[in-house]
Amino acid sequence: MKKIGEAYIKTHAYTKAIKYYEAIVKAEPQSELRINLADLLNKLNQKDQTQRILDELLKEEVPNTNFQHAQQITKAYEIFANMFEQNK
Repeated sequence: MKKIGEAYIKTHAYTKAIKYYEAIVKAEPQSELRINLADLLNKLNQKDQTQRILDELLKEEVPNTNFQHAQQITKAYEIFANMFEQNK
């Protein structure tokens, strides 16, 4: 599923990529693709939407043994850092 969104991005079909990611995240709220959605929205300067997704991700209570979630948390903080760096 991730490759479809990446293909849209590579062909600069950003609106299609966003719609694709949003559909997946709506169907699977815990999907790893929501971090891809947040990253894309951030790159397109859609800061409010980016922050909403990242806030939701960071508020989740997930067992410490969930490695995939830990990776998403790390990426979320990277995106936040990038957002704040751009606002300087």
